[in-house]
Amino acid sequence: MTRRHLLPSLLLAGLVLLPPLRTDAADPAGSPDPRALWATANEDWFAGRYAAALQRYEALLDLGVDNASLRFDLGTAALRLERYGLAIHHLELAARADPSDGLARDIVTNLEVARAALLERDRDRIETGQLLFDPSLGVWPTLFTLLPRTLVLALALALAAAFCLSLAILGIRRLSALHGPARVVAWASLVPFALAATLAVGRLHTDRVLRPGVVVAPDAVLREVPSRSARGAPVAEGLQLRVLDPAPDAQGLLRVRIGDEREGWMIQDDLGLY
Repeated sequence: MTRRHLLPSLLLAGLVLLPPLRTDAADPAGSPDPRALWATANEDWFAGRYAAALQRYEALLDLGVDNASLRFDLGTAALRLERYGLAIHHLELAARADPSDGLARDIVTNLEVARAALLERDRDRIETGQLLFDPSLGVWPTLFTLLPRTLVLALALALAAAFCLSLAILGIRRLSALHGPARVVAWASLVPFALAATLAVGRLHTDRVLRPGVVVAPDAVLREVPSRSARGAPVAEGLQLRVLDPAPDAQGLLRVRIGDEREGWMIQDDLGLY
């Protein structure tokens, strides 16, 4: 039996019971009750009607409900349906929505299952070049996002405070009066601060300009020109990439970049944006 056939049992091993409903928006007048809709979706889930459950979870998004629990449910329903790109999209959004510790662990587990299942399914096509697959977002975005944003900013502020305190205690004149190794050591203390400041500025800039996305369609294509009728190269479902356009053009196309070099246009509906 292949690992792919073991996917349902692997998935169940990583799942907790469906998280309790947390409604982030008021129920609009005349709209279905979100709690009742979520309960019905959960019934579909436990009955194995995953397509119906996914549809009802998506209806909750239309009602304004959007939190880690709902994105987790959407992702796991999509995972059951082997819609791996869509599963990765919702699970990534769940991870970004401040989940509880227990839910965060289940999100990570299901993300690993989804990515492993995708690679197993498409490995031959990726290795033979039939599918574009480069999981890197590029050198600079990867470098500036290695550490959590809060950690980078806290480190830069702490080193800046330490450097300012040193200046206050020693004074610029005393520093300039130092000679030989003592002067080198004193000014070398600037290096950690400069590195942390560079990382902080780079991270803030990256967060502002980087618009990540993931391929959610199994038949997505990267076009060389901005035309729906243009030929292109098939792109692996579940691949993360960078979206370069702030909004789609009149044809619903977005310019994207895969890795450091490959650019082209993709249909917006084939992408899940963060």
